[in-house]
Amino acid sequence: MLNPVDYGAKPDERTLCTAAIQRAIDACAAGGGGTVRLPKGAFLSGALRLRSGVALELDEGATLLGSRDLNDYFGPPTDAEGREAAGEPVFRNLLHGEHLHDVAISGCRVDSDDDGIVLKSLSSEPCHDVTITDCVVSSHCNALKMGTESGGGFVGVTIARCKVASPKESKAVHGRQRGLAGIALEIVDGGRLEDVTVSDVAIEGVSVPIFLRLGNRARVYGKGAKPGVGTFRGVKLANITATGTSNIGCSITGLPGHPIENVTLSNVSLGFEGGGTRDEATRQVPEREKDYPESTMFGNLPAYGFYCRHVRGVTFTNLTLRTDKPDLRHALAFDDAQDIVMDGLDAQFSPGAAAMIHSADVQRATLRACSPKSPVDLLLRLKGAATRQIVVEKCDLSQVRKLAASAPGVPDDAVEQR
Repeated sequence: MLNPVDYGAKPDERTLCTAAIQRAIDACAAGGGGTVRLPKGAFLSGALRLRSGVALELDEGATLLGSRDLNDYFGPPTDAEGREAAGEPVFRNLLHGEHLHDVAISGCRVDSDDDGIVLKSLSSEPCHDVTITDCVVSSHCNALKMGTESGGGFVGVTIARCKVASPKESKAVHGRQRGLAGIALEIVDGGRLEDVTVSDVAIEGVSVPIFLRLGNRARVYGKGAKPGVGTFRGVKLANITATGTSNIGCSITGLPGHPIENVTLSNVSLGFEGGGTRDEATRQVPEREKDYPESTMFGNLPAYGFYCRHVRGVTFTNLTLRTDKPDLRHALAFDDAQDIVMDGLDAQFSPGAAAMIHSADVQRATLRACSPKSPVDLLLRLKGAATRQIVVEKCDLSQVRKLAASAPGVPDDAVEQR
């Protein structure tokens, strides 16, 4: 456990402490690893190079204050192994490093114009084995994000016990005054996203609480070949709450022939502004395959809760959806979806709204333990000749006026009630 004060750092907000803090980090790494802990006070610093095996901790009341002099962020270049090399100085971030393993910064408070905490993958290798916990994040863009740059992808990532909000004091420069997304998981430049868990996250006031996207922007890195469509599978979201979010809705969207697979969402409770119209419930959502991914990219969705397209193996357990104002869209909409489970749905239904759930070309879906507490005109609206094996079981439908309505072409036996 090393204290940068012992290496000459002064927490007075005026003395540049870059060299002293760096000496503590280097000494910690040279000694086999450990923790560099900043005590209470404000430490002014330029660019700091993290080292493998080193955790950087800030005591309560401690601030790492980035210098406003850009000259304090220039340092020597590095070679292919991450070692300092000769050459012209290059610009570095406040905290940076290359070819690192076993590093930690995990209890951060972040207020950012751009993305708050974001993972990138700028090579053919995935960003892997990352844990993000106990952070408070506000952003004018995305608070917790993976992508856009996703050359290798993201594997084995855990995010837990975080609070997310739109910034209440800072003004937007390049982002939006209201943050874009609370949780944004994206694969758009090839790569694979799998074995990702996000749990115990409280979200307040952002535009969209959850945004999952598999796209095909296909950015080329270096001299590599143009990547193919990546893969997105094995994601778990649990114990997620959101209040005061916009009327856009959440989306889980893949591409034709390239579905998002095996996603589970459990104990998710989301509150939206509402105000959606019947016209929005029936609008056609463009694919926008090659576009930059953003939670607002599709506009107001046909569902105020979740719009899921090109997905396979999506399970919702104990999902609660509410709106502040009446919303005439569906609570959920599925398009080109297979192996869907909805277990324990509690969704608000406004009088005169479209069906609670819209299903277009959906195969093998189960709606279980859905018992509306107020009148619902129509539970299921079905569309598409591929729609089949829709099972409704263990549901109290005493408040449902009509179970299902089918468009022409939907098989007569598409729905089974048990």
